[in-house]
Amino acid sequence: MAENPFDNVKDQIGCCGIWCGSCGAGNGALGELSRRYADLVRKYGLPHWGPKDVD
Repeated sequence: MAENPFDNVKDQIGCCGIWCGSCGAGNGALGELSRRYADLVRKYGLPHWGPKDVD
């Protein structure tokens, strides 16, 4: 597996017809943003002061 997720998909076309390298879900951008958001939520302590039903 390549270090950069983009390298894994730079020559692929998805079954949807979109080039994976241009798609946020296909090129790893969405996953990276989700990881950063989860880290930010933890750093701010949202589970301790936010609503209990927030997942």
